[in-house]
Amino acid sequence: TWNHKTMKNGAEYENTDENLSNTTDSIYKSSLFHGQNQNPEKVALLNDSASSSDTEQSPYEEVAVNISNTDDPNTLCLTFRSMLIGILLGCIMAFTSQFFAFRTSPLDLNIGILVLISYMIVELMSKILPNRIFNITINPGPFTMKEYALITIMASSGLRTYEGIETLTIQRFHFKYNLGHFNSVLFLLIVHALAISFSGILKRYLIWPGFMIWPKTLMTCSLIRTLIHENEFTEDHSRWKITRLKFFWLIVLCQFLWYWLPGCIFPLLSFFSWICIMSPKNAVLSQVTGACGLGFGAIEFDWVAYLDTPILVPFWAHIQIFVGFVIVICICNSYLDCNASHLLLKYGNFYNTSKILTKDYHRNETAYEIYGPSLLSSGFAVSYAFSFAAITALTVHTIVYHVSLLLTIIFSIPNGIISAITSMGLVMSAPNDLNGSYLLSGNPIAFLAFRTFTFTCQGQIVIYLTNTKIAHYMKIPPRIVFPIFLLSSAITSTIQYATSIYLLQHIPNICTSENSIWRCLSMQYSLTTTIIFSLTGSFNMSSQYSTALWGFLVGAILPILSWWLCKMYPNIKWFKFIHFPMFLMAPCMIPPAPAAEYPSWFLVGFFFNFVLYRYAHSWWEKYACIFSIAMSCGVALRGFTIFFTLQLNDVDFPEWWGLGGPNGGGCPLDLANYSGFIATNRYF
Repeated sequence: TWNHKTMKNGAEYENTDENLSNTTDSIYKSSLFHGQNQNPEKVALLNDSASSSDTEQSPYEEVAVNISNTDDPNTLCLTFRSMLIGILLGCIMAFTSQFFAFRTSPLDLNIGILVLISYMIVELMSKILPNRIFNITINPGPFTMKEYALITIMASSGLRTYEGIETLTIQRFHFKYNLGHFNSVLFLLIVHALAISFSGILKRYLIWPGFMIWPKTLMTCSLIRTLIHENEFTEDHSRWKITRLKFFWLIVLCQFLWYWLPGCIFPLLSFFSWICIMSPKNAVLSQVTGACGLGFGAIEFDWVAYLDTPILVPFWAHIQIFVGFVIVICICNSYLDCNASHLLLKYGNFYNTSKILTKDYHRNETAYEIYGPSLLSSGFAVSYAFSFAAITALTVHTIVYHVSLLLTIIFSIPNGIISAITSMGLVMSAPNDLNGSYLLSGNPIAFLAFRTFTFTCQGQIVIYLTNTKIAHYMKIPPRIVFPIFLLSSAITSTIQYATSIYLLQHIPNICTSENSIWRCLSMQYSLTTTIIFSLTGSFNMSSQYSTALWGFLVGAILPILSWWLCKMYPNIKWFKFIHFPMFLMAPCMIPPAPAAEYPSWFLVGFFFNFVLYRYAHSWWEKYACIFSIAMSCGVALRGFTIFFTLQLNDVDFPEWWGLGGPNGGGCPLDLANYSGFIATNRYF
């Protein structure tokens, strides 16, 4: 997407689209997703014969308005100050992310707040660092966009290490199995090494092709350019005169002030079940309208509660996800609490796994027969059925529409394609968990390690690919990015592991229901999955949930059906909008995502990516991406402020009805079963 004659080694970055024209395409048109005219075999990945015009630009408007199409090879990139700030910020972010991962109300450390923190540190460093020390230049002038991008990449590459630490914590805390400090850090480093290796292999297929846009990276690159070179975005033809930088800070301020309401003063706004408030003691009404039930009529006024930012997701993808959500919610029953992520006994109490384990942490068959099988909430069981269907649907869809891309890792490429084009990633744990249940049945400790090397590693691969795309857009050479990945993984693994050990040893009753502040809710899903697949065998062929396995067959058939309809009836335009992997993706997120998030998330996406995109396109083009990241930054800044000023000092807002009660949504019975019984005796 830039002139290859203005940079060194330009062939590494040359736009991979064969034909560039003045007409722009968009990820908001489904033809892009279905791969029409995007056959990688016909695309020159290393196109040295491309046009050398300085006006050469990406054919996709999302890229064209946020990414520069030129590069100065003399721009500073890897410098002493960028390394110093990157390491410092990496340590801070590693400690902060792990610290909040154990808390009941975790803080969202999005990449926008990371860029803002780096911006403030950079401004300070540029003023206090001397120009030279011992004839070595350490402060050569104003910071460049490449330095900012490199700092961001270094600080964000390893932040998902906490998922690997979840495995170590569950083994240590729940199963009393201590791997040791050295082996634990080595375990985390191996996961990162695998992820870096696979991301390098997949770069040719998921980074170089121009139609692999990766919308989330556009938000980061746009913010960096806005902070550094606002004049590049001046558009004389636009009637919207406020600059992106001023607009960014205005939205940050407004969101910072607003979020004191749902975040502290009036938490009921986060899950406002206005219908349930009329009759809070009605169990059926609570289950149907409550935020933790089916969520009908519930509205959210809390940006952080949305399923990632809805503005970066194309509207056709919003439709697929919302329709899938409505269907799965309609088939959920209410025998047990609908969307709980924990295991239950027959009559509703929590399942105590310690009663079915031997001393060496294997399943005790006799005890299991006496204690009984575990039961899943209806939403949890249905989400697994849809997960199985989504996996095969995504694989078959990739074969049908992107057959030449299916050359390596069977799940990472399809998931990468989804993330690169829609910014939504599919939960890929289901096939790994199912394979692990057959390979490691009755051995939960080994199953946890297996899950880390599969599911957690896949997520880390996407993180490294995302940062590789940022480097690609910002014209940072791969020979610099690779060692930065290695350094970042070593820093975050060490810092986050040390932080977790300190917290586990110094906070009383951490990760138990007795400590309402440090309940480690993010580990509940992992523990439940481990019990389901490695101990109780809830999805074996002979189990009561075996019908969910039919999802594999259904998911394999549905994409073939949509492909056949597009081929047989090309004149029926709406057929091309049918995309079953996206349709099946929505239920995979329930739980842990509350059902109330989907309607609000869809409404925001409808307003920005349909109404504004169609009727105020010039505004959308100039401000939509900046608005999204400004909202996230405002929430994060408010979160830091409330935590350090109120929560650390144990200062709570006075009790009143606006706090929403124990569930925060004003519906005390939305987690009850059909008879109004709420589960008790949680053991984790």
